[in-house]
Amino acid sequence: MNTLPLDISKNEKRLLDQETVGLIEFVYNEAMSNIQNGCWRFTSSTSYEKESEPIGYDTDSLERYFNNKSDYQVDPLENHILSTKFPDNVSFISCFYIVTKNDLTQDGHLSNKFIQDIDRTEINKRGFILVKHNYIGRFLKALNNCVARENLTGVGYFYRYVNYRSLDDYCNLAIPIEKLLASNRDIDLSDIPLDLPECNTDNIYTQSVKMSVLNKPNFFEPQHEGRVGVSFAKPQTTKNHISQVTVPKKGSAYLQLNAPSATGFLEFYNNYEEIKEITFE
Repeated sequence: MNTLPLDISKNEKRLLDQETVGLIEFVYNEAMSNIQNGCWRFTSSTSYEKESEPIGYDTDSLERYFNNKSDYQVDPLENHILSTKFPDNVSFISCFYIVTKNDLTQDGHLSNKFIQDIDRTEINKRGFILVKHNYIGRFLKALNNCVARENLTGVGYFYRYVNYRSLDDYCNLAIPIEKLLASNRDIDLSDIPLDLPECNTDNIYTQSVKMSVLNKPNFFEPQHEGRVGVSFAKPQTTKNHISQVTVPKKGSAYLQLNAPSATGFLEFYNNYEEIKEITFE
């Protein structure tokens, strides 16, 4: 069986070892049923473009925009580098709330602030799945092993925290990338290897994907977000393809992964209100 690097930075590994007490993902009933049967769908990062339009990287404009927002749901910058849109099938992600020791009350429940932050994202009509601390490493490894069963060209499997940056830092990071991309618009981005774990840091296209998938303005910090995902350029399978991964066609909104072994590390809750009752050690 192929082996894949599981991309977890040293800092994130330290946080997993010392501070993170759990991962929570909010899902609709249909998705909950699918996951219980071992079927995962990673959403295409480009699908977020349907809900948001790039508004530029001018700090003053961004401040005015976020000052008028009442929730943390829609990020107009997500998966955009200004006017440059990424090709389909570059990266597929599943988003989790990261729960740390600082998010708990003394008796191990989620704090009122943490729950209020969730309420403001307007996802409180969904159920949720929970991965507690002792199972996070094994859960990620189980997903990674299922990806590794396929001979996918240029695949990278990753677990990364979202970096929440000040608007100035966000703009300073994005603008140089946008300028370089703007001068190379005649190149087909879908031909560029975009592996997140083992990438060439000098590759401007890889930098653009990292910027877009793994960074957000600090306005969205209450989302407490971490992302599990798969990234690749052009997926190809062997003749012995065993359908563990359904490789999407161009324009598809998700990557389907059959990973029944991962469900053994999950707790399932169909009622959002149960978020107030769960406890952590």
